[in-house]
Amino acid sequence: MWNDVRFGARMLVKTPAFTAIAVLALALGIGASTTTFSVVNALLLKPWPYIQDQDRILYVSEYFPNVSSDHDNGVAYPDYLDFKQQATTLEGFGTTSTATMIISDGDKPDRYLGAFITADAFSFLGVQPILGRTFRADEDQQGAAPVALLGYEAWKTHFGSDANVVGRVVTINGKRVTIVGVMPRGWRFPEASDLWMPLQV
Repeated sequence: MWNDVRFGARMLVKTPAFTAIAVLALALGIGASTTTFSVVNALLLKPWPYIQDQDRILYVSEYFPNVSSDHDNGVAYPDYLDFKQQATTLEGFGTTSTATMIISDGDKPDRYLGAFITADAFSFLGVQPILGRTFRADEDQQGAAPVALLGYEAWKTHFGSDANVVGRVVTINGKRVTIVGVMPRGWRFPEASDLWMPLQV
C-alpha cells in the first residue's frame, strides 16, 4: 500500500499540470456539493424556528420555469381561494405575499422585507408573539383597521426594543397602522420577512 502511495506522489510531482487540474476539479466538486447541501438544508431539512407540528404543515408555492425570481412566488390569491375551497381534509389554510415595506415615522425611513398574510395563518403555525398578539380573524377583511406585526429585528433596529411599542401608530408604506405585536427572535416567515400586515383583498 505504501508503495502505491509513494508511486502516486511521484507521478503527481512529475506531472504538475495534471495535478493542478485534479485539485481544481476536486475543489469545484466539493464546493458545488457543499453549496447544494446548504440550500437543501435551509429550504427542506432545517426546521422553521418556533413553528409547532411541522410535519403537519404543507407549504405550497407556484414555480414559473421561464421567470427569474430571487424569492418565493407563493400562490396567486384566486388560486389560494380555489385551494382553500377544495382542501376539505386540512384543519387550516393560509397564504402570504411578500413585499417591500417601509416604516417612515421617525427621523429616517427603514426598508424591510415584509409579508401580507391571512389572519388565520398564525393559528396553525403555532407561534406566539413576545409582545402583544397576532392578527384577529376579522383583520384581513376589507375595511378592517390597518394593523401590523413587527419582527424581532425590525423591533430592535427601528424601535430600539421599546417594550411599549404595542398600540403605537406608525406609517408603513404611506398608511397609518397600529402595531399589535412583536414576533420572537429568529422567526421569519416566509423567507426573511420581518414585518407582517393582514392580507386584505
